[in-house]
Amino acid sequence: MKKLILLGAMAAVVSSANAAVVYSENWNSGIAASGWTATDDNGSGLFWADMSASVDDNYASTTAADQSNAPIANSDFFGTAPNGFDTSLRSAAISLAGFTNAAMTFDVNFQAFVDNSGDQMQVMASSNGTSWTVLDTYASDTPVGGFYALNDGVTKSYSLSAFDGGNLFLRFRFNDPTAGAWEWYAQVDNLQVTADAVPEPASMVALGAGLLALARRRRSK
Repeated sequence: MKKLILLGAMAAVVSSANAAVVYSENWNSGIAASGWTATDDNGSGLFWADMSASVDDNYASTTAADQSNAPIANSDFFGTAPNGFDTSLRSAAISLAGFTNAAMTFDVNFQAFVDNSGDQMQVMASSNGTSWTVLDTYASDTPVGGFYALNDGVTKSYSLSAFDGGNLFLRFRFNDPTAGAWEWYAQVDNLQVTADAVPEPASMVALGAGLLALARRRRSK
């Protein structure tokens, strides 16, 4: 019986620590409806937009025949930017309270007009929406040869453990400071944040009781 108590307590703790989907977004309802914000950060006029607004298809998704919406920043469609361009797609606060080992996955298709020529997409995260940590920078074709190819995106993953237990803000920045910049595009889709739930105090008490019962049993033998 005491073994069953211990096993039950351990199972409770393990199940409470399984990775959970904390947040997911596919932007199928559009950027505005999703609670994300597209900003033009240097006045060029270029914004992240829903793919229908830039007359594009879903190049980011890795799912066959997925033509649901996806955000895209398309400087090729926009045309020449005399002062370069700088546009960001930002999330609202995502709470990681009570979670640990946070991580993120998303589909991406970034295509440079010429690799490492100036245009880039940065993946960024923040605890306050003001000070940003750059998780990655894309400056060359990702995937290679994926230009304007349906469902040819790749899935990327990043640790967000530095933001465990607090608020998380996410940002995709597409920019090129070069005067007269006219590059290609960046597109993202199917974002998901997962994390392990911190065991509830009651689960820890149950585990402690089970271990104590097992110890007493061993001493009584």
